[in-house]
Amino acid sequence: MHSLFLSKNCLISLSVSLISLMAASTLIIYDDINITAIPQSTYQIVIVALFFIDAIAAIFMFTQYICNKNNHHILILGFAFLSGLIYFAETMVIIQKPLTVCTTVESKSNDIAIFYLFRQLSFISLLLTALFSYAQRNKKEKYSKSFFLLLSLVPLFIFPALSHNLSSYNPEMAINITYYHSGLKSQMWVMGYVYLLLGLWSLSLCLIIYKTNLHDDMWRSITVLCLSGFCCNLLLVALLRYDLSIWYICRMLEAISKMCVITTLMYGIFHTLNNISEKAFRDPLTAIHNRRFFFSEFDRFLAEWNFTPYCAMIVDIDRFKRINDKYGHADGDRTIVTVARIIADTLRSEDLFARIGGEEFGILLHNINKETAKNIAERIRANVEEKTRTGGFYDLPEQMTICIGVYFSTPTKQSSSEVMHLADTALYKAKKAGRNKVIACE
Repeated sequence: MHSLFLSKNCLISLSVSLISLMAASTLIIYDDINITAIPQSTYQIVIVALFFIDAIAAIFMFTQYICNKNNHHILILGFAFLSGLIYFAETMVIIQKPLTVCTTVESKSNDIAIFYLFRQLSFISLLLTALFSYAQRNKKEKYSKSFFLLLSLVPLFIFPALSHNLSSYNPEMAINITYYHSGLKSQMWVMGYVYLLLGLWSLSLCLIIYKTNLHDDMWRSITVLCLSGFCCNLLLVALLRYDLSIWYICRMLEAISKMCVITTLMYGIFHTLNNISEKAFRDPLTAIHNRRFFFSEFDRFLAEWNFTPYCAMIVDIDRFKRINDKYGHADGDRTIVTVARIIADTLRSEDLFARIGGEEFGILLHNINKETAKNIAERIRANVEEKTRTGGFYDLPEQMTICIGVYFSTPTKQSSSEVMHLADTALYKAKKAGRNKVIACE
């Protein structure tokens, strides 16, 4: 898990480096691309790809929110990616519109620019709303969840409607974000809109760093997205023109940054599922496997057993009740954890070890002969006696001893409950023989 965490952070760092490198390279080696050589279908494919990237990001956001409904900011971030789908759909429709007297290349370029502008405005607005919600988590006086959801409605629904009416669909309200420059023979941006986006992306980046200190994996990946948005708009300022060469580079930067966010979301969901799985099969006190996992794995082992020798043991802490009664349950818990740790350190990595009762442990040794199994059982008993001496490393209130009941496999197939019953019978004999003993069933 630690290596996965490191690889994810490396991915974020690599994404930042790649975005910075691509943006810098564009400024240095930029040259016009022959637009006519690029099929319109390629342009459409890129839009469709970004549409599905946003859809996947939104789905992962909503899934993570379902796992923990206290994280309202995750839900709002999901809305941010969801809002992009509307603008991508509008763009796809514009691209497919045939050229007519009313629908010129300049008109189509301006409409695409309008949807690009409002897509970023919607995302930034929802991003800042999510950040505000995140910052409110630990405050005594909080705004309600309903407040943030209502605040999200403006960029989620009103902005798309506004952008639609400001495009060529409504000539009376249409605005010009781009214009054709006859001298340069290229479509140009009205730079005021680009400067607005640059300022908003810069503000978002600074606020995220200030409010979160980048302690959260999600916000670290969102900073990559903010950097991408800033670089894309910086290219528009530095290169002056609005053409396909810049457009493709910007969409590549956007795709890289969003894949970084998706990777972080996938990690978060799988990490949550792993924790749920661990809690289902781990004992919360000792962190070793629990009774349910032990018998489930034991049954699976017996179902696939090919008559190779194995050994099952039950370990019980001698006179444990006295520890709880004399020193309290805190020292009792510490004693159980200590004995579990000593046993785990004595066993092999492939051995099955679990807490199956209050102070009882189950052990299953695979592919082992009787002599080796007896030696391991005796070593476990001796280690517990030796390492729990008063004043030793574990500093327990009293020295502890254990009894171990041992069962060796026979050619006859038996169930896990039958095997453990036989081991429990041997354990009872060890207790009757004066405790601190290892006895095998006959």
